[in-house]
Amino acid sequence: MEFEVMFEKATGYKPFDYQKRLATEYEMPSILNVPTGMGKTAAAILGWLWRRRFAPDHIRETTPRRLIYCLPMRVLVEQTRDNAVLWLHNLDLLGGIAEIEGEKKDQKLKKYSPSWEDSGKINVTVLMGGEDRDDWDLHPERDAIIIGTQDMLLSRALNRGYGMSRYRWPVHFGLLNNDCLWVMDEVQLMGVGLETTAQMDAFRKKLGTFGNSKSLWMSATMDESRLQTVDNKIDKPMVSISDEDLGSELLRKMSDARKTLERAENIFLDKESSKGKYFDDLARMIADYHIPGSMTLVILNTVKRAQELFKRMEKVISQNGRLVLLHSRFREDDRSRNLEALGNEGDLIVISTQIVEAGMDISARTMFTELAPWSSMVQRFGRCNRKGEFEKSKIVWIDLDTEKMSSPYDDEDLEVSRKVLKGIEDANPKDLSEMDVSGKDVVRPQIRRKDLLELFDTTPDLSGNDLDISRYVREVDEKDVQVYWRDIPEEGPSNDIKKAHRRELCSAPLVDVKKCVEKKNFNGYMWDHLEERWGRLNSSTPIVPGSIILLDTKSGGYSVKLGWLGKDWNKNKDGIVEEVHVDTDIENESVNSEIETFIGRDITITEHCRNVSDFVGRMSTAIGLGNELADALSTAGLWHDVGKAHEAFQNSLRQGRDDIHENVLLAKSRDRKGRMRYFTCEDGVEKERRYFRHELASALAWLKNGGKESKEGEL
Repeated sequence: MEFEVMFEKATGYKPFDYQKRLATEYEMPSILNVPTGMGKTAAAILGWLWRRRFAPDHIRETTPRRLIYCLPMRVLVEQTRDNAVLWLHNLDLLGGIAEIEGEKKDQKLKKYSPSWEDSGKINVTVLMGGEDRDDWDLHPERDAIIIGTQDMLLSRALNRGYGMSRYRWPVHFGLLNNDCLWVMDEVQLMGVGLETTAQMDAFRKKLGTFGNSKSLWMSATMDESRLQTVDNKIDKPMVSISDEDLGSELLRKMSDARKTLERAENIFLDKESSKGKYFDDLARMIADYHIPGSMTLVILNTVKRAQELFKRMEKVISQNGRLVLLHSRFREDDRSRNLEALGNEGDLIVISTQIVEAGMDISARTMFTELAPWSSMVQRFGRCNRKGEFEKSKIVWIDLDTEKMSSPYDDEDLEVSRKVLKGIEDANPKDLSEMDVSGKDVVRPQIRRKDLLELFDTTPDLSGNDLDISRYVREVDEKDVQVYWRDIPEEGPSNDIKKAHRRELCSAPLVDVKKCVEKKNFNGYMWDHLEERWGRLNSSTPIVPGSIILLDTKSGGYSVKLGWLGKDWNKNKDGIVEEVHVDTDIENESVNSEIETFIGRDITITEHCRNVSDFVGRMSTAIGLGNELADALSTAGLWHDVGKAHEAFQNSLRQGRDDIHENVLLAKSRDRKGRMRYFTCEDGVEKERRYFRHELASALAWLKNGGKESKEGEL
């Protein structure tokens, strides 16, 4: 199938010339730099798909089997997932079942359930924290699209996966660094994560990978110099729009779209006005400028200010349905409901943070925005009169005290942006593209080869803490944890409480949570995998980015309407936070946990090891491994659970059961009776073997029976 045919069948539109070149040229470029609204997502996903499934053999053979789509924000992940599912569905290549409404150009995904039954289909997997049943990591031989936030993807690629079982870190580390095309979208929002992706690309090239591994960075405001890191050198040509693209009617309308620019008179954000006057004045101005029947978009630089303005706007706007709040501190269902309101045509005022800067296909007739770095302002302007559909549109920018109110941005970058804004009266995309504006040079940490090699060891220290990779994932002031709410009795949570589901989780700033811990009515817990129990948070608890924290619903801290309330922990007018009830049976893991051991039926060690050895043999053939690696994996399959024959492990399975013959050695058990407890018996006295690991026993048994300490030993 020709690329043009495939693209139109998937999207309902003909491809731009740059999209065709990205897909069909022999070597995929490293950088894609095109204006907003020009279909970068479709170019990357459908470009990979064509190269993997429809291109000539010499291109298909060099195209990685996994597409890793990395985004800076959760809201962009959900939108990209929906697009990928719709396109694969239209091409009859989707693995699983999708519920879709609308015609091709106006399709909307209602629900998607992945399935791995058909080996010829492609599943779309989302990685955003919280456990969800998706067996993508059990099928390394399959083509797959993995979409996630930079927190989830980069932490996994660094062998310290946020929001997942620490015992599966190496699995995702391997799968996300081998046979992958990494696509980084909206890189201007990635912060230090951008430099980390460049360094990891260099390490894959220098250290070697199984299969081809490539990287593609995309943005409408690309700073190529940031990709030239200490180990990475970009030498492939950049793809951008061509003269043919410039001649299209769509791009002409977008480029010529009129966007009158003015500064908000008599409104200035400083410490004093932020106490109330700023929000009252801005709310009245928004109401005055809003054109009935159209969208007005208001972009503020912090979640707290967006929440405060939303509350003031509720008092100004009588019809509450016309008002929507968007930011990154909502639970999934609440965020999705707010995003859905954007699809409703007609009268709408949207109060948002910078999450709308990237990837969101919305077009406001009127826009208000606080002063931000120039690259961010350009992205924000792209959400006003996006397709040139309005004859006139207006953008109002709001000045602020750069010394006291610049956060989360650098004050020097804001000064540069202010100077530019004062010199222009229109945010016409064509004129903006011709401007060369440079911000402050920022020195960011870069992960080095030595750091990466140290991350191969996943053993925690004596206190149960791990090497902190957060400085390579996000900026210091952008580090998040994930929180969720359950009804907790006075004596504390039960140790058998299930893991959080993705729908329950809410992103919260690490600094906010640390402040909340000091409040008397704060009732939060983290799972201690060493002690196998919930530990109550206090001021000395080490909380690191990516941690998942359980909170009591009675403590408050969240509003369905406003989202995470931050330091206003005890000011939740909604009272008790309502639980998100989802079906999840995934247990919290610990050093002693053997979750995969209890599967509903008994299987002997001999049967299980043979099954695994046969399975990896078939997998090796499907992937195309050489004989040496295939033989090593087969050997590993035969020996990997031999250590379960140890008395301590067998005793743990026999607890509460008298139906297992003494000569039967089990690898898997139908159920568990009580807590997993390892012990041996000496002279009739039980001797506890805490922290027993059957994997170590298996390795020692293999060595004792003629195994060699070599590369095969690592497998």
